[in-house]
Amino acid sequence: MALRAAERVDAAVRGLAVAARRLRPHGVEVTGKHRTHVLNAAYLLDLGRERELRAALASLRRDETDVQIELSGPWAPYSFADGGITDPGAAP
Repeated sequence: MALRAAERVDAAVRGLAVAARRLRPHGVEVTGKHRTHVLNAAYLLDLGRERELRAALASLRRDETDVQIELSGPWAPYSFADGGITDPGAAP
């Protein structure tokens, strides 16, 4: 049930995003032993889409009452940076 809800949340937010990254869920050291983290993702949205994002999440929260959906940010877009790493064998 929780994984299905996580997939619905991810699909809805990905539909609004310019880019998206799924990250490793946090363990009990972050969530506590009474909560299970099933989706940890970063979404890069255009500035004007915040209202749509909040509306989509409000709708999902009404539909997915067995899970807690949290939103944080905005955050610096470090999840979408390549860090300047290049292939050392590539031609300049």
